Amino acid sequence: MRRAVSILILTMAGVTVPAAAGDSLPPTFRAWGGSGGATRLAAENLEQVAGPHAAVLREYGVLGAEERVYSRGNARLTARLYRMRDASGAFGAYTYLLTEAMEPADLSRYASVSADRLLAVVGDRLLEVTGNVGQSSPGDLKALVAQVTPNRGQFLYPAIGDYFPERGRIRNSERYVVGPQALNALLPLGNKDWLGFGSGAEAQLARYRAGGKVLTMLLAVYPTPQVAAQKLEELGKWFVVNPQEPVSPGSAGHVFARRKGSLLA
Repeated sequence: MRRAVSILILTMAGVTVPAAAGDSLPPTFRAWGGSGGATRLAAENLEQVAGPHAAVLREYGVLGAEERVYSRGNARLTARLYRMRDASGAFGAYTYLLTEAMEPADLSRYASVSADRLLAVVGDRLLEVTGNVGQSSPGDLKALVAQVTPNRGQFLYPAIGDYFPERGRIRNSERYVVGPQALNALLPLGNKDWLGFGSGAEAQLARYRAGGKVLTMLLAVYPTPQVAAQKLEELGKWFVVNPQEPVSPGSAGHVFARRKGSLLA
């Protein structure tokens, strides 16, 4: 995590690169055998394995990736191991790729699984597995996750999400963001850095169902209260902030915002 804060809630062709120690996916695990060798890619060539998510993953700080295919009988798994700059980036990429259909899994501190997908954060690494995940036993998945070795050291993850209220929150809707590309993909209110990531912002959003509507709560933390106050004032250049008249459904450009110290809600 980049900062520890106390928060008050206010309602091209691929180029292979050598793998560093501990970065490689295993050639086999349990009864699953590797089909061919691994593909290793530098961050600038991530499109080959991450497709449309490549630019956002680079924003989260991906340094490189490895992909390997496994098979067992007719079942097939494709594993991708993303080497991130830090644990916050691994966690952020995990939340960005998470879907509502996935269930929490006891594989690592942050892990979720569905019939065709697995996501697991291991220190500063993110493991993504697609394919016949539902045909893997929990022991199979644990064996694969256990092969992922992060950098040594203590890993601190963002704490903003601990302060979101539970009531009405849509499952798996939390997204931790560190840059404008991810934010504008998730909350398309503008195509610029209107929240101030260039000024050191970190943010997390979650969606809620209330009164028949879907609402988004966005929390942003800044280096100092002064920066947060400046950013709140600057929001008026982009949106109608705290409109006094009732807002009709579907109205664009209206946001409700308050500041508490270095936090904007």
